[in-house]
Amino acid sequence: MPSGVSGSVLGVWALALWLAALAAGPAYATPESGPWTGLAGVTETTAAIMAREAAGRLPAMGRTVRPGRVPAMRGRPRHPAAYELERTGLAAARTAPAPAVAQTPSTTFTGATLADTGAFPPDSMGAVGPSQFVVAVNGRLRTFNKASGVADSALDTTMDNFFASVMTPVSPNFTTDPRIRYDRLSSRWFVLIIDVPGGNGTSPNRVLLAVSNAASAGVITASTAWTYFFFEHDTVSAPGDTGDFADFPTLGVDANALYVGVNVFAPSGSFVNSTGFVVRKSSVLGAGPIVVTAFRSLLDASSNGPYTPQGVDNPDPAATVGYFIGVDGAFFGRLQLRRVTNPGAAPSLSGNLAVNVPATAYPILVPHLGNTGGANGQLDSLDDRLSNAIIRNGSLWTGHNIGVDNTGSATGTVTRNGVRWYQLGSLDTTPALVQSGIVFASSGTNNTSSRYYWIPSIMASGQGHVAIGFSTAGSLERANAGTTGRLAGDAAGTTAAPTLYTASATAYNPPSDAGGAQGRRWGDYSYTSPDPDDDMTLWTIQEFCNATNSYGVRVVKLLAPPPAAPSSASPATVPAGQPSTNVTITGTSTAGSGFFDPGAGFARRIGATVTGGVTVNSVTYTDPTHVVLNVSTVGASAGAQDVTVVNPDGQSATGAGMLVVQASTTTTTSTSTSSTTSTTSTTTTTSSTSTSSTSTSSTTSTTSTSSSTSTSSTTSSSTTTTSSTSTSSSTSTSTSTSTTSTSSSTSTSTSTSTTPTTSSSSTTTSSASTSTSTTSTTSSSTTSSSTTTSTTTTSSTTSTTVPPLCGPAPASNCRLAQAGAAPVLLRDNVDDARDQLRWMWKRGAAAALADFKDPVNGSAGYRVCLYDSSGTAQPLMETAIPPGGICGTRPCWRTSGTTGFRYKNADAMPDGITAANLRSGVTGRASVSVKGKGANLPTPALGLTLPVTVQLVISDGVTTDCWQTTYATAIANDATRFNAKGP
Repeated sequence: MPSGVSGSVLGVWALALWLAALAAGPAYATPESGPWTGLAGVTETTAAIMAREAAGRLPAMGRTVRPGRVPAMRGRPRHPAAYELERTGLAAARTAPAPAVAQTPSTTFTGATLADTGAFPPDSMGAVGPSQFVVAVNGRLRTFNKASGVADSALDTTMDNFFASVMTPVSPNFTTDPRIRYDRLSSRWFVLIIDVPGGNGTSPNRVLLAVSNAASAGVITASTAWTYFFFEHDTVSAPGDTGDFADFPTLGVDANALYVGVNVFAPSGSFVNSTGFVVRKSSVLGAGPIVVTAFRSLLDASSNGPYTPQGVDNPDPAATVGYFIGVDGAFFGRLQLRRVTNPGAAPSLSGNLAVNVPATAYPILVPHLGNTGGANGQLDSLDDRLSNAIIRNGSLWTGHNIGVDNTGSATGTVTRNGVRWYQLGSLDTTPALVQSGIVFASSGTNNTSSRYYWIPSIMASGQGHVAIGFSTAGSLERANAGTTGRLAGDAAGTTAAPTLYTASATAYNPPSDAGGAQGRRWGDYSYTSPDPDDDMTLWTIQEFCNATNSYGVRVVKLLAPPPAAPSSASPATVPAGQPSTNVTITGTSTAGSGFFDPGAGFARRIGATVTGGVTVNSVTYTDPTHVVLNVSTVGASAGAQDVTVVNPDGQSATGAGMLVVQASTTTTTSTSTSSTTSTTSTTTTTSSTSTSSTSTSSTTSTTSTSSSTSTSSTTSSSTTTTSSTSTSSSTSTSTSTSTTSTSSSTSTSTSTSTTPTTSSSSTTTSSASTSTSTTSTTSSSTTSSSTTTSTTTTSSTTSTTVPPLCGPAPASNCRLAQAGAAPVLLRDNVDDARDQLRWMWKRGAAAALADFKDPVNGSAGYRVCLYDSSGTAQPLMETAIPPGGICGTRPCWRTSGTTGFRYKNADAMPDGITAANLRSGVTGRASVSVKGKGANLPTPALGLTLPVTVQLVISDGVTTDCWQTTYATAIANDATRFNAKGP
């Protein structure tokens, strides 16, 4: 809590006061008679704010702002379960090898210094937006060009000046404890802070909020309009905490609301309780008025409940539930979660949802090299409250400021501070710990001279990678800023070796903060934010000693690993002159490298280029090692071409010469006819010559005991393609004698043929010919001994190019299901093995058995295609069901009576499909169903843009059939599940 002149506010509160205050509260927090409506907002532009700044409104220098502490928190017992979790869940992680570096520091700059703020501490806070990084600390609000790290002068003012229009109109007064978020869902900046009327934290105060306008789209300029709102914390109905001071506001933002947690202190300085406020988001996106719901007394009479409740961020556009989380007021080693239902209208709050975690301990004061103030001059470690909290892909991540020993355990004698982090799951049922880890300095002995890590913040990216920022110091080290992280696939509980991204060379003994029993001010918190352009780059802002007796807040951009190295293409060869061909690129992942696409709604998406004039029409992300390129080879150069994949953050990886453009390739289907019965053969190589040209044909004879005599020579060998070179057409005559096991015949055939160059597999008998072109012929024999004249005809060929089955837009003229008879379910879990697809099409248009192209014996292509209306590269998903094949010991495809076909593949290879059922029938009786699951399923990023179309497309290169359902509404549509029943 803030303190000014009065030292009594900074005093030690008795345990009796703490328990008495708690005993007066209700067992559980209850909603205070529905939402409360405040005043409309006050709007002014950045230009007006900066004009007032230029007129000379400056921050009061040398203010000291110290958050309230609760001495009884030091003595609370550990929860019994914490010891076992410490032994089984965390010990192995502390000794595990450090994984690969998750992020690489890039652009870095100092956002503000003590000279800019005039306040202790800075309350390190800032966030990244579409084009700027905004530093929001005590005493200073400043914008930077995020590409260059240079202040852009769009906004550079004191916090008091920025919030002047809504501060409590008393003197003295100042602002403190800023929070800032850029909300990608609304394209708005939210800046939140409290004021300190009277300057000493003994009077009721306001929570202040500024929201940027929609027209600015997150880019702060002179014309950006800011709308200001406020609420006095003890007047939000029904009034409570009357006359008390709301301290240390936290902030979480999701699709529905803003979640503000505070600790409440009496004028005497004693802790009262914790309160959570839910601000209806829609009420502050326009002129207002602001609508707020208060949930008071979050800790019950036995101290159970979230202390210093953190509002939880959640960027999922489909989120319907909000959260507060904090350390438990009754026990070390336990967190308390509160679930907010219906947050965008009439919120209600759950009871305590306890989550047991490994043992924790209260942090200790931090020594630092060059300290001249003795114990009082050490750096404040605050207490064991949580840092920010974020929900990504169904998991909640948060950081924790704790004391540990030389092994990283909180159960021994605390000799240093460490940063604990948690991943929690099952949030919508019974929340539970998924994993936790500790960032600390290991040493052979439990000395007090090792490095301390404290004041953490944590963030997870769309890739599932995590970054943690913090401050570091020690008796042998200056105060610096550091970071570490973990990759999505790292072993549970592990993080990479920490990296310091500042290198202080000066001591920190500021005359304006001589320190005291709680040390010199530091922190009080920090923040790490995701880049809204790509959802893979992370940014953190941390405090360090920038010069003698001064602090600075340092910003650093943290780059994710680069894309996977492209290693193969499928198909590896594509024909020239084709406007649309799908090519799957497989990459090799090293040290966390991988392809990534954030999905619809982001400014930057995955891209690719191919050399040699090949145009990339679209790129579809499948998983970290697979993307599908839809390419055009019209006008492209023949030969091996390089493929470069570019991740949204601009990092790229190239596969040299991995895609070959073939000058001319067509697909030929052959039909041969004969006047008599013929034997069947597969393709071999037959060479024949004439005086005008040379041709090569492919046949493989299966006639077991035949011999042939001809005027030309014949050579057979096993091949798979037919190639020929022809310069003219001619008339050729071949005479052959063919002998079978029970009969013989002598035939003379004459054929005239003109055949283009083809690539085909033919069914013919063994033959020899003299021709100027490739000719597949059929020689026949009768079943009696006679001499016959056999007419040999040239194979009839049709050249057809098979198009991609899932094109950039849904196929047209598909069969439609009956209304309400085509449900779909897609699940995207944190554990990819639990991803799921179910789609059924039934009671629709008639389908004949032949429309399914015989997947048992044929070679047609079968694809499930999914499209949405986001305007991004489509399809979002293309899943193959290969024809033929053996699954285990049985054929993958089998006939289903006389009406259809069934597919079963327990291994879910190659694209995750495990079952399919194709049934023909008259109108209302035909049906199609597909099931898939597991890590091979190319599940797209969910939260789809309606309408959504799902198709089954079947093509043999001659005809294409498709079955379709379009979903205009959805039962569920969020980051983990798409469920609809259509059409």
